[in-house]
Amino acid sequence: MGGSRVRGGWAGKILRVDLTRGKIVEEPLTDDLAYDFIGSRGFDAKFLWEMVKPNIDPLSPENVLSLGAGLLTGTVFPECGRINVGCISALNGIYGFGNSGGWFPSRLKAAGYDHIVVTGKAPKPVYIFINDDGAQLLDAGDLWGKNTIQTEKLLRQKYGRDTRACCIGQAGENLVRTASTMVDGSFSAHGGSGAVWGSKNLKAIAATGTKKVVIADPDEFYRLAKREVERIKKAEEKPGYYFSKANYRQYGTLMLYDLLPNFVGYGADNRHLTPEQLDQIRASTLQEKYAVAYHAGCTNCLEHCTFLWEVFAGPYAGTRTTALRFGSTDYMTMGMGNADSGSMVKFHQLVNEYGMCGKMMPGAMAFALELYERGIITKEDTGGIELKAGDHETIIKLTHMTAFREGFGNMLAEGPYNMARKIPGAYPYRHGAYGRKYTPGLAFMTSPRGTDHLGTSFAVFLPPESKEAIYKHLVKKYPQLSSPTEPGVKGKGIWMVWEESNKAVLDSIGRCALPAGGIGGNESILTEVEDDPLAEGRARVLSALTGREWAAEQIYECGERITNVERAISVRQGASKEADGLPEADQHIEFDYLAVGEVTGKSMREYLEDYYRARGWDVNTGIPARAKLEELGLGHVADELEANAPYPRWQGPPL
Repeated sequence: MGGSRVRGGWAGKILRVDLTRGKIVEEPLTDDLAYDFIGSRGFDAKFLWEMVKPNIDPLSPENVLSLGAGLLTGTVFPECGRINVGCISALNGIYGFGNSGGWFPSRLKAAGYDHIVVTGKAPKPVYIFINDDGAQLLDAGDLWGKNTIQTEKLLRQKYGRDTRACCIGQAGENLVRTASTMVDGSFSAHGGSGAVWGSKNLKAIAATGTKKVVIADPDEFYRLAKREVERIKKAEEKPGYYFSKANYRQYGTLMLYDLLPNFVGYGADNRHLTPEQLDQIRASTLQEKYAVAYHAGCTNCLEHCTFLWEVFAGPYAGTRTTALRFGSTDYMTMGMGNADSGSMVKFHQLVNEYGMCGKMMPGAMAFALELYERGIITKEDTGGIELKAGDHETIIKLTHMTAFREGFGNMLAEGPYNMARKIPGAYPYRHGAYGRKYTPGLAFMTSPRGTDHLGTSFAVFLPPESKEAIYKHLVKKYPQLSSPTEPGVKGKGIWMVWEESNKAVLDSIGRCALPAGGIGGNESILTEVEDDPLAEGRARVLSALTGREWAAEQIYECGERITNVERAISVRQGASKEADGLPEADQHIEFDYLAVGEVTGKSMREYLEDYYRARGWDVNTGIPARAKLEELGLGHVADELEANAPYPRWQGPPL
């Protein structure tokens, strides 16, 4: 079966691009790859495990850039216009990936390709153009130096308005470690991948096509897609949900400014804004002052999270941008003690155009601010710039400087953790093991790509009665699962494994994290997650799409397989238990997804070990055990991990 062609859902071809030799090769997508790893994020993990050697420099030609569309992307099924971008992260030196929406993913499949794998380094700037006739590697001399908006505009002028692109801006060209892959000009797949594009002299990938995704059972698939559209549109308020579905549709993720004021995970010293300051950055305030129109979101999107924004008065008058979001402005506001709403719009415009992550890049500023206040760095180090909380003008100035590695921006471009390695006396105050500071909740500690909040599907935010319903289903398979209302440790790890494995599937099929249910629990397809925690509805959809009879358990196992391979890649890079952000034993933890009552560093360590047991990983090292890997058909991964152990301890990317 390994060499046969797949049926419905997948476009059926992988594009391999060797930049060093200037060669492009097409190969068929095999059933083994498709059925074991589904697509997108799963394919990224598979290719990086096979192709990347241990302990490489992420900015060397030896790194591999892997990106592709989800299995459901390009079909009429709603909320599935996603792409995943994987590589060894330039920011942290372990496995990294970013997931983004937009129109480029569906254009890639319309051209006949599921995935692109890029190796080597071009001798001069190039871009890839893909259409029905195949792929070409072309000179990008006229694009190099342009921002992301200009780049996409030039490509669409050349190839037609139906052409869409993912690309890098000046930050990626200048190897800024917090640079992102930008999709359709405003959607960011972060994780440090933008610098990897720049290191390879790859500016952009543009795609257009007219091919249709084959549907194995069109009548059943369209019936299920219509049912899902109706479910999403009719989703009503439910008491106790973490946030209102109606408000999400009105404000997008900006509504989190109302729900997470001064959330303790942000900023160097939990820089709380006053109630008056918070009023200036609430979703309703921002929308009233700056939202001028609704902007088309991702392919087949039914939600309203993407608007056009414009500043009409003040120092940032004339600023225009799209897709202002909580996750791209939270650090430059709450992390920097800044409540100037006009600067939020300006900052978002700049990170979009330069191609930087709006969370990780200002995380470096927040770290610098803390070091400045502690006297570890001075004006002599910053080039005469005074760092102080709430100074929005300096935030904007440093954003420009970081994109071009000018002056102190050259240090900020390394990212917070790498700054801690370079600045004498800074390491004890480093922001997170992987370079970002969060209160170390379990989800942040176990995230596959390093300290991060997007490794889970957010079902932990469901109201208690919904959690109880989920537990009743899960406990049949996992008898050791404890009640969600108990303060004990036992069983919390299983819940996290269930969330992470489902999120890996969602990313691989191309499902957005915030359709109906949103942070209230987005595993759901066809019905609410508490009514279908084992995702039988998802299995019916994939069966109708592909023509293969999927069982819910098989799909879930794919999620486990993907997350185990991702962990193995990072282990090979030197990351293990000690890199998982373990807190001090006596540290007070103010927030954790799964905890009930007071949480300490000691109990968080117990949570983490419970998670390792649930994963089938070694409790002392956090390395996937052979028994688990063989259960998932990954005996070859176990062979390599054992043959080359121990790996050098992870210390971050070479600087």
